[in-house]
Amino acid sequence: MTQLNTPYPATAYLTGFLRQHEVRLGLEVAQADAAIELFLRLFSKAGLQRILGELRSRVTVERDDDSDADGAPATDGEADDDGDAEADDGAQDADADGNENADD
Repeated sequence: MTQLNTPYPATAYLTGFLRQHEVRLGLEVAQADAAIELFLRLFSKAGLQRILGELRSRVTVERDDDSDADGAPATDGEADDDGDAEADDGAQDADADGNENADD
């Protein structure tokens, strides 16, 4: 990508050249800057919503991959992917005195 505050100069030169020959070559010429068009498309409301949707689906897939083979998340007493026997889902655990502590 180039600077977004100015059009890429080659497009203006190429458009000018093609306009000189458009009748002879049977062309219809229109100038466009792909970098600016891409930026505007990505950072539009619809573009940002698509990006957010893709990121959310990837997080969901990642969480699914972290679950047990049967599709259930690891529970206390079962080893999860990092080898410890604790659930990494923020569940409440009881300490030796029976007091519940949030999983940090």
